[in-house]
Amino acid sequence: MFQTEQLRAFLLEYLKTTVNQRHQTLQYSHCLSGVEHIAKQRCPEHFQHAIGFRDEDGARLKHVIWDLILERVLVPSTDHPRSMNDGWPFLSITDHGKKVIAEQKPVPYDPNGYLTRLQQSTGGLHGTVEAYLAEALTTFRTGNTLASAVMLGAASEMVFTELCAAIAVGLYDPNERSQFEKKTGQRKNMVERVKAVSDWL
Repeated sequence: MFQTEQLRAFLLEYLKTTVNQRHQTLQYSHCLSGVEHIAKQRCPEHFQHAIGFRDEDGARLKHVIWDLILERVLVPSTDHPRSMNDGWPFLSITDHGKKVIAEQKPVPYDPNGYLTRLQQSTGGLHGTVEAYLAEALTTFRTGNTLASAVMLGAASEMVFTELCAAIAVGLYDPNERSQFEKKTGQRKNMVERVKAVSDWL
């Protein structure tokens, strides 16, 4: 059984191959077979006793597609305004979706890939920071950008607090360390704390 976020990553990868195929009408069945093909390449162990996806994986993929529709990456229609083949199971990629799919690095619409890349590039995130970022990604994908910004702010403050603690540990002079900790303690407002770190630099 595949996880929802795995299927989401595979689907975005498949959609990237379809962007320039203007004469081909995209349908749910194409997405299903395309994602199956990628899944077989990435996770062959899941297909040892099956030719294709299990029913629950196919249903989960359908949910992922509808998530991308709600996130304005896909619309349930063709690219041809005069076509009679409109609505489900026909699909087309929006202009916004094309920008999302064109990204080379994982994007917020692939939250697992995005968080994994952050973990790798930073050497590891604090569990609380990761939880805030995961929530920020979820709210961003549902169009709640203000709530997403609040979560990003909380994650940033947590990272900054860790930075202050790491700097303090590296100060060998007890008096200097004590003064720095007073200036960057959580009782101080963020402007004062940032200024203290800037002055230290």
